[in-house]
Amino acid sequence: MNKKSFLFLIVFLIAAGCSSGSRFSKEVLLSNIRISSIDNSLTSLIPNYWKNFEDNLNETALIWFVNNSGNSSILITEVNSNAEELSTLAEITKASKKQNKEDLKISSTQAFSSEDKTGLYFLMEGKTIQYVFLFKHKNRVYEASSISHQNSDHLKEELFYVTKEVIGSIK
Repeated sequence: MNKKSFLFLIVFLIAAGCSSGSRFSKEVLLSNIRISSIDNSLTSLIPNYWKNFEDNLNETALIWFVNNSGNSSILITEVNSNAEELSTLAEITKASKKQNKEDLKISSTQAFSSEDKTGLYFLMEGKTIQYVFLFKHKNRVYEASSISHQNSDHLKEELFYVTKEVIGSIK
């Protein structure tokens, strides 16, 4: 192989790598499902009530936990009727938040259910307006969003719900 052919091959490979790299990074954003360990940082488990994605699932549950650094994750998890054999179905992969610049600190979290609402609420310091999360399950992307309001203790109550499929099938 002469020098010109070799140089052309290198330039071609670099160009191909750059073009596929930008496409790949988009896919990683939506499909980077990391299975987080569930340990003492687990704070809430909601059995039974969360949205079923497939008819053959016994139950689904929402797990919310906060790690030591204050970062948080939400997992959609399949459980059987005895709350055994937990297997992660989906993890939120992107969090888009509209809030003031002040730091957000979670002071407490608690699962709840009532006649018309089921989900997770937690009291927050700061003035968070809204969170919108995207997560992937079986090559489909869904959105979970929050509703917030000020309570008498000047803390926010956030209610998370799976609202809709937002993107469609991801190849």
